[in-house]
Amino acid sequence: MRVVTAAEMRAIDKTAIEGYGIPSLILMEHAGLAVARRSWRELVATRSRKAVVFAGRGNNGGDGVVAARHLSNWGARVKVFLAGDPERVSKDMAVQLAMARRLGIEVVPLREDTESRARLNAATADLIIDALLGTGSRGEPRGLVALAIDIINGAGRPVLAVDIPSGLDADTGAAPGPVVQATWTVTLGLPKVGLLLPPGRELAGHLVVADIGLPRALVTDSPVPAAAAPQADEKGTAVGTPVAGNAGQAARDKAGADKPADGGHAEAPALTVWVEPGLVRALLPPRPPTGHKGTFGHVLVVGGARGMSGAPMLAARGAQRVGAGLVTLAGPAGLVPVFASAIMEALTRPLPDMLDGGLAPEAAAEVLQAMTRADVLVIGPGLSRSEAVGQVVRRVLEAAAWPVVADADALYALGEGARLLERTRERRFPLVLTPHPGEMARLCAVTVKDVLANPLAIARDRARAWGAVVVLKGSPTVVAAPDGRAYINSTGSSALGTGGTGDVLAGAVGGLLAQGADALAAAVAGVYVHGLAGDLAAAARGPAGIVAGDVADSLPQALARARDGQGPMLDMEG
Repeated sequence: MRVVTAAEMRAIDKTAIEGYGIPSLILMEHAGLAVARRSWRELVATRSRKAVVFAGRGNNGGDGVVAARHLSNWGARVKVFLAGDPERVSKDMAVQLAMARRLGIEVVPLREDTESRARLNAATADLIIDALLGTGSRGEPRGLVALAIDIINGAGRPVLAVDIPSGLDADTGAAPGPVVQATWTVTLGLPKVGLLLPPGRELAGHLVVADIGLPRALVTDSPVPAAAAPQADEKGTAVGTPVAGNAGQAARDKAGADKPADGGHAEAPALTVWVEPGLVRALLPPRPPTGHKGTFGHVLVVGGARGMSGAPMLAARGAQRVGAGLVTLAGPAGLVPVFASAIMEALTRPLPDMLDGGLAPEAAAEVLQAMTRADVLVIGPGLSRSEAVGQVVRRVLEAAAWPVVADADALYALGEGARLLERTRERRFPLVLTPHPGEMARLCAVTVKDVLANPLAIARDRARAWGAVVVLKGSPTVVAAPDGRAYINSTGSSALGTGGTGDVLAGAVGGLLAQGADALAAAVAGVYVHGLAGDLAAAARGPAGIVAGDVADSLPQALARARDGQGPMLDMEG
């Protein structure tokens, strides 16, 4: 489902009104009716069916007054408190207030002399409707609006927010000042970015998306990754879909052919998508019934150092569990016996090592040679942060010709500011980077606080600058493409907050790449399936105590569910 910023939503509304000729009062009526319907579901089971609406002077307040009118018609006891001068409301709000008054709905201006009355009504309400501020508000709420937010939050009653909780930044999810803590949020037309990112996600409560009658052409998703919408190349072969035979070979053959989707730089509108099951089902590479291990690609995992042998093995398991046909686990020669005894299904390859147990610089040449027999390289898990390892990683990334997933210590090797990525932006191969916020901060030469303040914006900016698909891990994980598209993941929980789950993710993305998915499709689908695997493991064993191996072992079940279109969906109204 498409997700929008405040500016994008305003543009959609404007086009609906001016371009399609839909009166703004019609859109307001639909919005208020959707809010009323969801409110009635909560009120109908209460004894007194008392609703209190706190409305601002703008169109968000108008939506709330429409809801009040419908709830009153259905038998609810409704009162409206107006946080502002009744003589200085928006044009459409004035129309709604006039109708409400004619129907006998009491509208009380919120002032110093009515504050105690407002607090009493809020404290005794079965439901409070927050219609104070919409997506157009900026900065810290002040004056009567701040007072109304304090009354709402202090009442201790269920709260339904109209479009966004008042005081929330619709674009970032930040709360620069007082903000309503909602029980439910009925967002209008399309979800707003800030409702899906922390802390906005938690402040919004249960999110409901309301259809308010906007033209379908304005709200449907724009282009999706190539695997979901294949196009024929000049030879007539569908780009983004593996040809019959070796899917991994198909991935190598098109390593430089899918530039806009993978490592290219064609600019596109900054489309943002909330990842849902239908999209993932379209992105997953096919599993032909006549397929064999060669069909499903070969993943080369390079990682490990003394004391960190588990990380590359988890990455290998991730690749295997999403269906890669072959996995080779390459690392320091001293670790190969450990690899061979722990993962019997993987091939192993010893690489030159140092006395400290890490890779030696000459390992780079052997990695590049090994890549000629594989379809995808996953590099970084457990490699260590020695200068020798850094030399290996940088040389490999400068010379590689096939798809690469760079994770963990490979990201560290890129250095603060990641100048190598910008210098090699016109690389010949698709590159997927999988940083957590700390790694992203180092790559961008900013603080972790900066990254967490706006993960979507920073992932999108760096994907463009680096010409790579960026998987910025977090809650939620964000995937961004070089052409500006970005995807907010809908699966996963704190159950994934344990060492090694990121290694499993890197392997899973590599495994999907090997099977023929392009870099963006593999990243979006891999993140989703990995999160769903964590959810399934937590459901089976409990949310605490899940380890990375549990997540890897749940990947086949998660894949099966994703292929059936099963998974979390946003709640819809209308």
